[in-house]
Amino acid sequence: MSDPSGHITVEYAKSGRAKCKFSGCKEGLIANKAIRFGRHVDSVQFEGTLTSWYHAECFAKTKKNRELKIKDVSGFTTLSTEDQETLVKLFDSKADAEHSGSNDDAADADGDEVESDPEYGIQYAASSRSSCHDCKDKIPTGQLRISIGANTSQKEGKSFVIVRWYHPLCFQKINAKSVQPITSIKQLTGWESIAEDHRKYVDDCLEGREPDGEVPLKAKEPKEKKESRPSKKRKTAAKNGKQEEEGEDGTASASDEEEDESEGKGSCDKRKRT
Repeated sequence: MSDPSGHITVEYAKSGRAKCKFSGCKEGLIANKAIRFGRHVDSVQFEGTLTSWYHAECFAKTKKNRELKIKDVSGFTTLSTEDQETLVKLFDSKADAEHSGSNDDAADADGDEVESDPEYGIQYAASSRSSCHDCKDKIPTGQLRISIGANTSQKEGKSFVIVRWYHPLCFQKINAKSVQPITSIKQLTGWESIAEDHRKYVDDCLEGREPDGEVPLKAKEPKEKKESRPSKKRKTAAKNGKQEEEGEDGTASASDEEEDESEGKGSCDKRKRT
């Protein structure tokens, strides 16, 4: 790993999107084409680096930069002669102030990013959108995956979380390089939710052994059978059938009444003839 204080560079800002990491900065964003200093630090959690950008004035205020040999900074010679002279005067004045005992209000402030201790976890992938940070392959839904997450924050209180996912076997490579490697699934947050027959696969990976079989997948939960409800068509047919039955009963009753009336009329005719 490189110098823990980070690799320092200086350049002209390529856009106006970068934010100054100095906690006492009043401007915030670094203007496009303005001089900016970058501190590139190897991440203790992940492969790669974290970069913090600063205004020239803000960078010169941080305590550990006052003794910086500005002419040795990477990228210094790419600046214009006028800007080089400006930076030399800026850092010389800050160094003189340090030796004379005068202090800036923000002299001891340092706006570097601060990484918290990483948190390791394990779970079954909730979707197929994540990719393994090592092999770059997609992690299918339901497949076991190990996460490395950490809060990266500034001293002014703003923070965000970086989470990177790995196949268990790919995580084995990262774990082997760690100063304090994880040797058991029980050291991973969320291990209780992993099926018992899948835990051995993970332990084999963590201990550097070749695991048996493919990466375990979460067992599909059986779907609950819903009670069948009669469809709208069935309800309509049943209703129509009921009305037909009622209609048949009503017709029969009317016929009976007509027969009774005809019988009564016939009796009256017989009496008249008599």
